[in-house]
Amino acid sequence: MYALFQALDEMTRKRESSLRQHSFFQLRVHLRRGIDLVARDKGGTSDPYVKFKMGGRLLYKSRTIYRDLNPVWEETFTIPVEDPFMPVHIKVFDYDWGLQDDFMGSAYLDLTKFELTNQARRSPPTRQTRRETERTRSAATRANNENTPVPLPDSNLVTIFHPTEIRTSISPSSAVKLNTTSALVNYATEAGEMMTAEVTLSLRDPGKAEYLGELQLSVTLYPRSQEDKDQVGHCRTL
Repeated sequence: MYALFQALDEMTRKRESSLRQHSFFQLRVHLRRGIDLVARDKGGTSDPYVKFKMGGRLLYKSRTIYRDLNPVWEETFTIPVEDPFMPVHIKVFDYDWGLQDDFMGSAYLDLTKFELTNQARRSPPTRQTRRETERTRSAATRANNENTPVPLPDSNLVTIFHPTEIRTSISPSSAVKLNTTSALVNYATEAGEMMTAEVTLSLRDPGKAEYLGELQLSVTLYPRSQEDKDQVGHCRTL
């Protein structure tokens, strides 16, 4: 057992060292579903949607699934990441027409727990035209007035999904834990391949022990070049 903990600790140090070699990343997220979410409406159900934030900035908002405590989103998006040591804050809300939306739970996604996918050479990001950028901005503006998903300027930079999956889970404190030996073997044998981790998040109300359900999602972290970073910044200023 001690040897296993040593191996996991060494793997963590290598991942963190690898992250420090890059100044820009893209995080591909596939929001799959919610499980046993908490009811916030009088009818014993909820209208859940999910927000993804980093550093207090909204990166993505999912569509609302009405009257469902086990919602299925199946939404995929890509978000830019400059500091992989800053966790992604994920919050679930119950949509209330004309009223303040009810909080349904939150969790944190620690990006330092995931292996990097080396896809920069094989899957370069697609540059957006001005028309595409304007279309993205218009969609984001509409989403501020409607309860619809918020796309990002670089949301079309998603690369092809690879079937390789490495399962992780989130403890009640929302810290990612690898599934010990199998995860070590998979990461080692899939070197250079797309490292997609299946993640289960336990939703909590900060400061309380109450279980508020789970979210399931797939996560892939890509290192990107300075050119890619400049391109994303250019899209945001248009």
